Amino acid sequence: RRAITHDPTLIAAHINLCISLKRIGNPTEAEKIIRAAFDISGQSIHADEDHYSVLHWHLALLELARGDYINGFDHFRARFKGGTNWKRLDSAQPLWRGEDIGGKMLLVTAEQGHGDMLMMARYLPILKAKGAFIIFQTHPALVRYFTDWNGANKILSTDTPLDNLPYDYHVPIFDLPYR
Repeated sequence: RRAITHDPTLIAAHINLCISLKRIGNPTEAEKIIRAAFDISGQSIHADEDHYSVLHWHLALLELARGDYINGFDHFRARFKGGTNWKRLDSAQPLWRGEDIGGKMLLVTAEQGHGDMLMMARYLPILKAKGAFIIFQTHPALVRYFTDWNGANKILSTDTPLDNLPYDYHVPIFDLPYR
């Protein structure tokens, strides 16, 4: 708080205060602080993903924690723009952004932990019902649980090379709730 008082434009101080407030159980004030940081930085809360930053990441965590899943999962895509060291698949094929998926091959890539993969797999049957051929990449320890599952057409381990794998689009599994 002293750093912000000394220099109200110091975005890093706003982020640090936001994190501290979340950790001590004051998410309401944490969200006020991170929203103030947006105002100071000139960034838009409603920017498209290409303009997301670490501010959007912290806002996403607060929105999700209070049950605002529409905005929270929208802003959660900022995990690739700042705040984490996670990376999307680097592919010549395009990222799936919600286009009609009927008749297309979609590679759904793994991210985060085992429980997260189990929880997010619920979205794959929805895509398959829309006519997509689903290639589901998951952690090696989970492959056996999905082997006979009808929610995906093909199951791959994260240690399987993707070099010659044909697909039309790819998407990280945690983008599915937003899409």
